[in-house]
Amino acid sequence: MAKIWKDIVGYEWLYQISNTWDVKSLSRCVYTWNKRNLLKERILKNISRSNWYYAVNLSKEWKSKTYLINRLVAQAFLWLDIESDLCACHKDDNPKNNNADNLFVWTQKDNLNDMQKKWRKAIIRLRWEKHGMSKLNKTKVKLIKLLLSMGKPIREIWKVVWISNQTVSNIKLGYSWTHITI
Repeated sequence: MAKIWKDIVGYEWLYQISNTWDVKSLSRCVYTWNKRNLLKERILKNISRSNWYYAVNLSKEWKSKTYLINRLVAQAFLWLDIESDLCACHKDDNPKNNNADNLFVWTQKDNLNDMQKKWRKAIIRLRWEKHGMSKLNKTKVKLIKLLLSMGKPIREIWKVVWISNQTVSNIKLGYSWTHITI
């Protein structure tokens, strides 16, 4: 595949991106204080983010901003508006592969549905006793609800079950553990 270079929108004459996701800084004169510096054309280093996506820092008028590479490639080659809510998605589900022919534009909803369908990421929220930090289980909650129905005060119940009085209050008011009945 031949490299095709296009200007990055908003950074014309400063930076270009290729269809193989290389970002280059174009040669130019930069004036600082009383000096004139000539910057030579060079390929910029990509930043590997903790979420597996590559990013790059672009500077203009003394302000630097970080952009995701896949969004820059999609902007240049797939006409994605970088400020829009649309996603630059990967056909092979590999966030490290940002080639223009591997990207397509989708809505956030479509991307999340595709993620669940392909099991790319488990979207399971651990709740109640399944959560590792939970001090309660179904048996204890049933005991709390039974004691509340018998008219026991909250200050006595939380000492028996060894949880905070706020948690007992939340159970009483129906803010938590609503799926458990006596």
